[in-house]
Amino acid sequence: MCDILSFGEVLFDMLPNGKKLGGAPLNLIYHAINSGVNGAVISSIGNDENGKLILKEIENKKIPFLFNELNYPTGTVDVKLEKGIPSYTIVENVAWDYIELTKEAIENLKNTKVFCYGTLAVRNKKSFETLKEAIYLCSKDALKFYDINLRPPFYKKETIEQLLKLCDVLKINDEELSIVQSKFVNKNLDVDGICHYLMQKFNIKILILTAGDKYSKVYTKENISYIGTPKTKVVDTVGAGDAFSGAFLAKIIQGKTINEAHEYAVQIASFVVEHEGACPIYE
Repeated sequence: MCDILSFGEVLFDMLPNGKKLGGAPLNLIYHAINSGVNGAVISSIGNDENGKLILKEIENKKIPFLFNELNYPTGTVDVKLEKGIPSYTIVENVAWDYIELTKEAIENLKNTKVFCYGTLAVRNKKSFETLKEAIYLCSKDALKFYDINLRPPFYKKETIEQLLKLCDVLKINDEELSIVQSKFVNKNLDVDGICHYLMQKFNIKILILTAGDKYSKVYTKENISYIGTPKTKVVDTVGAGDAFSGAFLAKIIQGKTINEAHEYAVQIASFVVEHEGACPIYE
């Protein structure tokens, strides 16, 4: 059985120098596994050449997967980089918009310790319904981890609100925090105030805030863990947030403290930005 399961988009990032295996759920699980826990990805791929290539690459990276193969194209994202910062054009009506749970996925959901999801994964009604079914199947003790992962135009207030109400742990970056503040926080608050307000409003146990090359914070009801982002040579930032999430959750599963998990997550995120792509080989 899996310690951690991640639900949503699995695809190829079409980068200027070729395509790279990607999708936040897969990136997260890759780094969680390389941080010492068992995990798998729940998604769907197409019965096409890209689908076959994804299965081959996932097997090469030793990432367990719980997939359906459907008669929709496998997902792709056109990625443009400007000074290492990515912008995305996400192709619609693809296989991961129609995720269904396999029998193996259902069995793993009943026993997983952490279940992860994001906003992009539920842009289509079919995958949203499957996500809600998956969360229902999880035990009450399982942590529900929501990486808000806002990719315009694929989000709206009502969807975000539903997903916030389902989570125990929220991961958000500073740009996304401004968007969420405009939708849910009708008060003039500083960053800490906004985060504590969201935690109280949505009954969130842990809130992770990343602010790029500036800092990251992990909020609980009792404490705030703050770490300045280490100075490093940036190759690209694709997948750095997913790496942070996978590393952090792995250490929580292993019984580390919030501060210990935070320190390790910062190290792994820094490692990723120093390399090309979201899932570099661990050295």
